[in-house]
Amino acid sequence: MEVVQDTMRAPATMSAQQTMQIYMKELKYELTKLLRERSYIFSIFGFPIAFFVVFGLANDGQLFHGYPVTRYLIASYSCFGAMGAALFAIGGGLAAERGNGWLELKRASPMPIHAYLFSKLCASVLFAITLALILLGIASLSINLQMSVLDGLHFLLAVAGGAITFASLGVLMGLLMPANAGGMINFVYLPLSLCGGLWMPLEMLPVWLQQAAPLLPSYHYSRLTLHTLGYFNESEPKSWLILALYALVFSSIAAWLFRRQEATR
Repeated sequence: MEVVQDTMRAPATMSAQQTMQIYMKELKYELTKLLRERSYIFSIFGFPIAFFVVFGLANDGQLFHGYPVTRYLIASYSCFGAMGAALFAIGGGLAAERGNGWLELKRASPMPIHAYLFSKLCASVLFAITLALILLGIASLSINLQMSVLDGLHFLLAVAGGAITFASLGVLMGLLMPANAGGMINFVYLPLSLCGGLWMPLEMLPVWLQQAAPLLPSYHYSRLTLHTLGYFNESEPKSWLILALYALVFSSIAAWLFRRQEATR
């Protein structure tokens, strides 16, 4: 009993360096786990890259709103992959580990619960940035991309920042869904992608979908990344603000739900 009590008191006596080591180790284990899941890697990287090669490179030279279609698809497919990384890594991972009892073990360990969530958030952001870099690399080797280093960094910042909104949505979904939640995630992921204009320009969708799209976080994620590549005259701060509000709402509900589950378990 004394050993258990000492273990539970351990986090309060940890130094900042020890706490940081725990966070980094948890991130390392999360990345290792995800890299070993071939289906996850294939879905996160495979589909956006394949779509970009087929539709993006094939339409090199075509214009949309006065800009190359290829640049449009770099942004939209980066958002598509980043959303998948966030929803499946966090939402699916959290739901599976909660359903299998792994989350209970994590809660009982001296590891701060925030390290657990931190690892999943960082993993989804790192995968999102990696995918965006791959798409930029393919485009740079295949077409005349004409993008400065500063513009590239601006684009990567938008990809990473928007991914946090969907990471918060993933946490909320992970607390609500059963262990085998892949189908349920797709039920949210795919409509958000289509209606947010990530598969094709909104102008190609029905009028009622075009009118409903500005209500969706995926729409503003797309607009934010497209803005960094020179598309549209919409306010970039507006997209950041709306995505931040969505993240706040998702996080607040998830925190309330988490405390409620803690109180009833």
